[in-house]
Amino acid sequence: MINSEKDSLSIPDYSAFINTLTIQSKELEDSYAIQRQITAPTEEWVITRLGRVADVANIDPVTEENDPNGNLNKPGGYTSTVYFGTALLGTQNLSGNPLIDEGTDAGGAVETYRTAEEAETRNNYLASFDGAGMFSSGSHMVLGTMVIRTSDDLKASQQETLTNAIIAAMTSLN
Repeated sequence: MINSEKDSLSIPDYSAFINTLTIQSKELEDSYAIQRQITAPTEEWVITRLGRVADVANIDPVTEENDPNGNLNKPGGYTSTVYFGTALLGTQNLSGNPLIDEGTDAGGAVETYRTAEEAETRNNYLASFDGAGMFSSGSHMVLGTMVIRTSDDLKASQQETLTNAIIAAMTSLN
């Protein structure tokens, strides 16, 4: 009796479930890898990633000598800020201090903080100027421990496109 019952049983095909789990496991590993790379990245890494964005032209990091806000490496301040120009605004030829002096008006910036909380605090501060005319700081959003900013002089659609391109560059795993 047991042998006849055993013969009638079939082993289910788990290959589809195994394939789904393998894909989900890879997606989870990739998600962790992306989170690691956007959490307190180095200035060099940010510069390299910005260099991959088509509409980003000149790229210049802030130093202690040319820091417009004086917050570089101070408690609660940024660990790096990298400004960039863009042909969308005709600022592709600015470099060095002229680019930093123009600030985000030249195209934008990526500010990096030690923690996501510090980045959120900065983003909330920038939000307090949204719609404030000449004090408006342009678009801004937090990605990991970075605040991605684009110029208020760009059209809303350009801000969105540029921000999305920067996000894509920062979250790419290659």
